[in-house]
Amino acid sequence: MSATGAPLHVEIVQVLSNTHLMDAENNECKYFREDRRPLARGHYVVVWPGEVEQPRFDQRACFYGPYGAALIAKLKAAEHVAGSHQIKES
Repeated sequence: MSATGAPLHVEIVQVLSNTHLMDAENNECKYFREDRRPLARGHYVVVWPGEVEQPRFDQRACFYGPYGAALIAKLKAAEHVAGSHQIKES
């Protein structure tokens, strides 16, 4: 849950390059980070606050990872949603 009590938006993605990722629906998308640092290639858990109506891969997205496999990212996402484990933000 977000600070407002709204459910978090969570998605597993695969970072392909310094500017692009593959989303959960296999669409290639650009991503943007406020600090302008590129993400390392790999699988990430992306989390947005619940009050975000249309999640985009922008400054409101928190990227956790990278993980070497999508399955590991999915397990980390489940832990994060359940609140049982803090995952490292990249």
